[in-house]
Amino acid sequence: MSIPKGLAARAVITTKNTKTRMVIEVREGNRFSNFYHTYTTYGRGRHHVVKLGIPRHRGFADSIEDVVEQIVKAMKAHAKRQQVDLSIHTAIRIHRKRLYRKLLDMRPDELGLSRAIRRPDPRLIRGELIKVENSLLPLAYTPLAKRWKILTSPR
Repeated sequence: MSIPKGLAARAVITTKNTKTRMVIEVREGNRFSNFYHTYTTYGRGRHHVVKLGIPRHRGFADSIEDVVEQIVKAMKAHAKRQQVDLSIHTAIRIHRKRLYRKLLDMRPDELGLSRAIRRPDPRLIRGELIKVENSLLPLAYTPLAKRWKILTSPR
């Protein structure tokens, strides 16, 4: 079986009770918010069904091994609450080591995480209605507050 293009690492979590497999992948081009791509497969052969899972962000864990460890820990805790005996088998495979190291070493801004800086509306600055200093602006100076005042004021 060939390795899909852009796939750096894959981890497979299987349980002995069912034919369900949870797959976690690190791919080239993943953003910070969905760095660890997850999906679950049900069945085998022609009756194979794939269900997309919750993507995990880069801050969730430092490596794919840590992600697997955290998910297995959560699965075991859930099985303990349900009073079910659960045996879990994990397999981690790093297909492209250089790509995997490069993706793990990237800074969050290189992965697409941007910082949101609150700045005042430029129309208010140009009209010299407010001065931009190191102090926070009162909520009444925002255009939204003015629109709300216009909408809710009696005429």
